[in-house]
Amino acid sequence: MALNSSTFLDKDHPAALLCSGGIDSILIAYRYREHIKALIFFDYGQPAVRQEASAVSFFSQELGIEMVTIKLALEATALTGSDACIVPERNLIFIAHGLHYAQVHGLTRVYYGAIRDDAEDYVDCRIEWVRKIRMARHSTTLYQVLNGIKTKVMTELEAPVITMSKVDVLIESIELGIPIDKTWSCYNPQANLPCSHCASCSLFMRAIEIASKKPLYRDCP
Repeated sequence: MALNSSTFLDKDHPAALLCSGGIDSILIAYRYREHIKALIFFDYGQPAVRQEASAVSFFSQELGIEMVTIKLALEATALTGSDACIVPERNLIFIAHGLHYAQVHGLTRVYYGAIRDDAEDYVDCRIEWVRKIRMARHSTTLYQVLNGIKTKVMTELEAPVITMSKVDVLIESIELGIPIDKTWSCYNPQANLPCSHCASCSLFMRAIEIASKKPLYRDCP
């Protein structure tokens, strides 16, 4: 199973993208914009729901891709404050909903934006975790009735930036001309501004500092 950022997935496969409005998922949206049919946004009562939804809506319009909002009632004691990023099994729940949506709408790919920097702290951002999810799904045969005909369907889970660091993501995003100021990465906004203290803000700011010192590799005109 290919799980690296250098693999450009087959454009013939229509896909859904789990999209938070952060730079990781937005990079995927730009990379595979030709065959992504839906940006799936989850409203689960997170502190930054309004800012995240606004970011996804902006890129939905920018790229001409439908935004689909799914409301979830997740139980967690850490939906606010500095630990707002810790919601048990969040990605597993999101992926299940994404795969369900893709199956219903005849899509053959579901993308999500796990990156290398998150792998140490979050098991669901590790390559081996994605492999296990895919193996578990392949152990059963899935069918869909299309136009009255029972058809075998397999929707694959893909994490196309899982081997990339946040710095790598930022550099490629800049090279692609993505308006980074329109993305949203903070878990715990203060007065509609990033808090600068949560884990996501800290990682993002460190990456910007490092990326600003690296050369950008663009094709010469």
